[in-house]
Amino acid sequence: MNPHLLLIALCLSAITSNADVATAPEVGDVGPAIDVSPWSFQRPVKFQEAGVLVVELLPEVLARAANDLHDVRVVRDGHQIPFLAIKPGVEREQQVPIIEVADPRETTWSKWDIQMPFANFPASELLLDSPTPLFARTLTVSEQHATERGHFERILSNANWQRRPGEPASTFHLSLYSAPRAGTIRVATDNGDNARLVITSARVLYPVVRLLFRVPDTAPVQLCYGNRHAPYTRYDLQLVRPEFETAIKVAGMLGDEEMLPGFEAEPNGPSDKGSPWLWAALALVVGALLWVVAKMLPKKVE
Repeated sequence: MNPHLLLIALCLSAITSNADVATAPEVGDVGPAIDVSPWSFQRPVKFQEAGVLVVELLPEVLARAANDLHDVRVVRDGHQIPFLAIKPGVEREQQVPIIEVADPRETTWSKWDIQMPFANFPASELLLDSPTPLFARTLTVSEQHATERGHFERILSNANWQRRPGEPASTFHLSLYSAPRAGTIRVATDNGDNARLVITSARVLYPVVRLLFRVPDTAPVQLCYGNRHAPYTRYDLQLVRPEFETAIKVAGMLGDEEMLPGFEAEPNGPSDKGSPWLWAALALVVGALLWVVAKMLPKKVE
């Protein structure tokens, strides 16, 4: 057989075999009406053509949205667009500043402050580099929180790191139990009777999260997020998840963040001061106790 004809036949066969996965099934791309005023933020979704859009969520969005994304909504013309959240198991890497901190109270310890890109950064892992040729250390990663009740420390990870002479100076991967909330985290280790451990650079990894949804045309679409009272979504789109994941996709990207009315209603997140009804009840209890004490005191004899 002519090799050129064989090549054409193979190409046509490949196109035919992929035809079933090229187009997502018709499922109805418009959901119920939605009032986005309780939400805090939105970003426009930028895209050039209709179809199944794939949009990667920025770390800034992940930082402001709920961890399980239950408050994320894709909105078009006042209606929800059903979407699928995809976590492909891919991570992005970002360099972060690391500065050694001297602590005169604990002279055997080495401590470093790592400046995160911003508070609530969705970091899943730290990458640390050291030129020290021989060491065995236990690293603790923590962050400090200030509340009305005082300061407290939250442990983000513990891990053992060691290196022998002759081993390559490879990057140490330190997984975090949970993402940091503070803008600065601290790495600390006790050197004991050994020379101080040197760490020269730090990077953070954060997971990639993408949304899949379909639009019939290029009318504006917004991504809304930041509403801790939002109910969980239940989209029938989950039933055809494999078909949407394998469909030909149109790349979309997020624009600049805009504030919604929900941000003004709750600018600082959940309050830590307690309910006013609780304070009123405490005031009544204190008043009642004072009255009882007053009754028990001996009366003044005139």
